[in-house]
Amino acid sequence: MIRARFTRPFLARLLVVFSAALLAVSALAAPAPAAPASVTGPTGEQVTVSTTTVSPGDAFQLDYFFGNTSDSAQSVLVSGSFAPADAVTFITGTGTSNTTLVSGNPPVVQLSPAARSKAEATVRFRVSPDFTGSQIVLTLSEGSPAVPFGTLTLTTPQADVSTSTTLTGSLLTGTLGVDTAATGNGPAAATGVTLTTRLPAQTTSVTGLPAGCSYAPGTQQVTCTTATLPNGTTTHFAYTANLSALTVGLPLTITTTRTASAPSDPVASNDTSTDTCTVVTGLIVLC
Repeated sequence: MIRARFTRPFLARLLVVFSAALLAVSALAAPAPAAPASVTGPTGEQVTVSTTTVSPGDAFQLDYFFGNTSDSAQSVLVSGSFAPADAVTFITGTGTSNTTLVSGNPPVVQLSPAARSKAEATVRFRVSPDFTGSQIVLTLSEGSPAVPFGTLTLTTPQADVSTSTTLTGSLLTGTLGVDTAATGNGPAAATGVTLTTRLPAQTTSVTGLPAGCSYAPGTQQVTCTTATLPNGTTTHFAYTANLSALTVGLPLTITTTRTASAPSDPVASNDTSTDTCTVVTGLIVLC
């Protein structure tokens, strides 16, 4: 039998190679950050946005650059407009001594480099914390009167959450088994997901509430929350509603609604679900 013997220097080199391979795989698996984007105006000025993906409350910046390659001084006026107009607020702006920022959202930026020099400015903004749209479009213009020359689009992550409600009847116990569920349909993971379920008026109590759920007898509502709901996953909340004396033939309908989640949910049609059972006798409920 042949036994392989490895020297310490060889093992050290092997460990370095293995570690480098792991780092390379990790880099490939990690999601790439949103890249900046730029547009160039008719006179050669360039406007770059620091990121193309933002969330409500995020800050981002626009960088303005104009390199004058001629033998005489030049000046260019750059203005713009956000749509929706109230999606973004101005934070601050700075620039080289040959730039002028005039108040606005975004401000009008005048870049005036001398011969064979450059002018630069940076303007910072914040996305409104209440913004619920899917994108913000900045249209950039040059001159006065302003002539549009390009757009920059910022997208916001969205997470669709759908609900389901499933009831289970009972024989002789006068109870309803309730199973409500939230499903993450992406594309982003949803956080702070809250489901509110309205129980029948005949509900006297609720038992078996799972963690994250609470019952309000005054409104006959059960509220359930989950901190995170990744794309493609479903979280269930199952419990039992105890009922008072029932009227034969009475339909018992339960409705569940997604009442909170972040980021914004682009599909409202699947936010609510219902299920109905029928009272056969005073103690028998069929679903």
